[in-house]
Amino acid sequence: MRWLEMAVALAIIATLYGVLSSKLEVLGESAERAAMQGVLGQLKQQLNMKIAKRYIQGSRDLTPLATENPFTWLAAPPENYRGELDSLTAILDRSEVEVWFFNSQSHELVYKVNRHQFLKIGDENQQILRFVLNLNQLTADKQSKAEAVTSMTYQGVFNTVVPFTWQIDTAL
Repeated sequence: MRWLEMAVALAIIATLYGVLSSKLEVLGESAERAAMQGVLGQLKQQLNMKIAKRYIQGSRDLTPLATENPFTWLAAPPENYRGELDSLTAILDRSEVEVWFFNSQSHELVYKVNRHQFLKIGDENQQILRFVLNLNQLTADKQSKAEAVTSMTYQGVFNTVVPFTWQIDTAL
């Protein structure tokens, strides 16, 4: 009888462990995605500050921003920022994951993913997310085609180089 009770208890514990470990893996991937998006949010905020400063100073030329390393805009880079590298191959050769790099040749932000069960990236490496800064000058305060442009607005966006989806089903 004791052996039967022990076997049932072990079966219940093993089942609970399996369910818990799968839930924790989903939670870990969700946390990694949120951390990655948080860093992008900080960089977007600093970009908006740079654009606003140039706008206030009357500068119409945003092109220098496109070649700058956005991590230098932060007061302190995130702990998982590993610096500038000059090629994607150099980044792929590094064994670290959950880290950011700046590709100084292509001027891209690169994030090397650790958990990627729910990540779908084009046809490329499933562990590399790449972002590039696109700058636009938009006309504003223009009522019709015949009117002259009275002001310019500036817009900067970090776009993905290769589109991806990272849909995590938390109901699993």
